[in-house]
Amino acid sequence: MPLVNCPECGGSVSSAAPACPHCGHPSPGRPAAPTPPPSRGGGVSAGWIILGFLAVGALGLALLGWGVYRFADRFDTGERRPEELVDFDSMPPRPSTAGPEERPDYVDSAQEEIARERAGTQPPDSGTYELSALEVQPELLNRDEVVAALSRNYPPLLRDAGVGGTVRVRFRITRTGGVDASSIEVLESTHEAFTDAAAHVAREMRFRPGRHNGSAVPVWVALPVTFQIAR
Repeated sequence: MPLVNCPECGGSVSSAAPACPHCGHPSPGRPAAPTPPPSRGGGVSAGWIILGFLAVGALGLALLGWGVYRFADRFDTGERRPEELVDFDSMPPRPSTAGPEERPDYVDSAQEEIARERAGTQPPDSGTYELSALEVQPELLNRDEVVAALSRNYPPLLRDAGVGGTVRVRFRITRTGGVDASSIEVLESTHEAFTDAAAHVAREMRFRPGRHNGSAVPVWVALPVTFQIAR
């Protein structure tokens, strides 16, 4: 067997020997493994370098655009477009070419009627319907308030004497459901002292308006106001 030098101690040893007889190094005849090349510690790959350049370029473009916007904004005169200068609220209304609207007396705006009621200038028979002409009858809405008004307006002398009575009143219910106070009329009364009391009670009544052809309309009603001692 050829002799080789032990890679550990350099002594002569057979290439087939399992170990060096001098130092005990295993397989002295086997060639030593090649030494790996030294690693490049702390290096940066090319991909990261390119990504860094792209990020810096994007940031630079953003800053440049913001600077151009700020520079242009300093020289903005603030002028508005012609269509933005029109103040539509202050423009006078266009004259209407249509003629005056023709409508019957009872077709009146609710706003006009409410204004006349508050001013006390509502005509007592301004296009007011009779109850029999309505498709939907008016309905009393504040029954509890009317009961309280009956107790509050009961003449004290008649209450103390245990005297009850009935007053038949006629009045106009407006299209808004209120009672036209100027239209209240006492038709008959069992005692004169109940007359004014019944008128006060009628003023506090509120109704769901009667309707004709699907619209709320003013209507005349006549109903009894009864005063009686609670038992």
